Amino acid sequence: MAARARLLELLCERVLSTRASIGDKWPVDADRRDGTWTTTTTPDWTWGLWVESLRLVGERKKMPERSEEHTSELQSRETIS
Repeated sequence: MAARARLLELLCERVLSTRASIGDKWPVDADRRDGTWTTTTTPDWTWGLWVESLRLVGERKKMPERSEEHTSELQSRETIS
């Protein structure tokens, strides 16, 4: 269980660092050499993965702002559809 908890912690750290580096854009992929993110302002296939990642981090790290961002993105996406 300790290994699982550590892996979840690393995942949370990565999501938070990605969020900090890209702002309100959507991550598409990262350069393998330097980690620089390619982003988009119009989510495509990344939408569900990113929004759910924010929700998981919000719940795990007790960061309501990430969970609220998740909810906000879901609501705006439903309006677009």
